[in-house]
Amino acid sequence: MKKLLLTAVAAMAVLPAMAENQNLWTGEQAVTWENTLSIEADKFAQASIGDKLVVKIAEGATDVMELKSAGTWLPGTILTRLDGKTEVSAYLTQGMQMYLKNYGLELCGPSFTVTSVELDTESGWNVPEDAIWSGLFWVDGNWNTLELYKSAFTEQNPTQIIINFSDEFNVETAVINVLTAWDNEGMKLSTPEAMTIEDKKAIIDVAKLDKSLNEYLAAGNALMIQGHVDGDNPQGFNIQSVELKPYVAMTGVKDMMFETEQELVNVYNVSGVLVRRGVEAESALVGLPGGVYIVGGKKVML
Repeated sequence: MKKLLLTAVAAMAVLPAMAENQNLWTGEQAVTWENTLSIEADKFAQASIGDKLVVKIAEGATDVMELKSAGTWLPGTILTRLDGKTEVSAYLTQGMQMYLKNYGLELCGPSFTVTSVELDTESGWNVPEDAIWSGLFWVDGNWNTLELYKSAFTEQNPTQIIINFSDEFNVETAVINVLTAWDNEGMKLSTPEAMTIEDKKAIIDVAKLDKSLNEYLAAGNALMIQGHVDGDNPQGFNIQSVELKPYVAMTGVKDMMFETEQELVNVYNVSGVLVRRGVEAESALVGLPGGVYIVGGKKVML
């Protein structure tokens, strides 16, 4: 009996220690739109695609949280309604990883208190290579809507948008709408001509849309994927990822897009000094040295 016990103890000694989350910030900070919480880029030096970013907050938060970076929504994040949550998480896509490593993280919102920010480097979550968002978003009979901030489309010019569902998805009972503005049929991407559903995924052929993808995205802040399940006892499912084909790895050269190519803007450096006045947005930074600028009120990295 003693020999068996010693063998068991020896076996336990060689087992690897359980990986701990990488702590990025700990404390107690009340966040408002005027008082945000920022975490420096160097904290994310070891961040990898598929890592799980975890923000823990105090009880009682009921509004929304926005994750930002470089003055815009962190690419790959969605509108997060707190509704009493004490934890918000997001799996890192390539775009998210790149922005965090270069520009860090800013937590914004009307009213919540952050207690810690961690990075789970052993999440085990598989983010598809071409994903601009990945996770688990539940859909049932309540017209649930995933709102993916349009910063996820930075530097992209896809021919297809692919929305992947879990195995519970049933094409006979599920309803999928993809749009960028409510109460506007002209901003609906999920038209019969453009969208097909096959093999647990919805595929939008961008070439068959009525207008350019940029025109759709300019109508709002997000690509909205609305799901619903019909029936008296509906079987719900998860939206698991959104992919672009082809996907171009983000570099963070500049912000998403401007309203039109002819929009005139002023350009300031980070010290607030006017660099250029009344120039076209699309060419506002041409010829300037690398750095951070404020273009038309938006922070842009060149």
